[in-house]
Amino acid sequence: MTYEAIRYELIDGIATITLNRPQAYNAFDRRMHIDLARRLDEAERDPAARCLVITGAGKAFCSGQDLKELTPGVSFRALLSERYRVQFRSVGLNLYRDGDDSVAWHGDNIGRGRTHDTLVAIVSLGDPRRLALRPRGGGESLSFELGHGDLLVMGGSCQRTWEHAVPKVAHAGPRISVQFRPLNVF
Repeated sequence: MTYEAIRYELIDGIATITLNRPQAYNAFDRRMHIDLARRLDEAERDPAARCLVITGAGKAFCSGQDLKELTPGVSFRALLSERYRVQFRSVGLNLYRDGDDSVAWHGDNIGRGRTHDTLVAIVSLGDPRRLALRPRGGGESLSFELGHGDLLVMGGSCQRTWEHAVPKVAHAGPRISVQFRPLNVF
């Protein structure tokens, strides 16, 4: 299928969707919504896609909703909940002041996440930082540099079978990680 507003690639189990309206700083419009929804559905059904990264072409991830098509009163949490068919009940924020702030290897598998497939969506704001993923118990890790506005969604059994970390780095500016979680997932 051909898409007008996105690009897609699958390499070594990592599916990457690139928002592709750089002339409009990847502003979200109806065409992008349709293309993204179709591609996400296809990626969700593809057993070769183990992880999904959404990024933007050009200078920006996404400048937000194209204001010419804005629907008043719709929150990002509501859009994520609708898209992934799960009610995101909590939103958490982590501030990384500099490269010394980090998070050790862990999985969000306390509560419901211990026994059920869950979704955790992370939006990165500020300086780019690396997020690493590895199989629980060790093994070869995957690494993603999350830039300002990037969205990373970890779903399925990821929280039970994989761990993630944000390692220390020599130099980094401030970054805020915004996590969206369903009820009883910690």
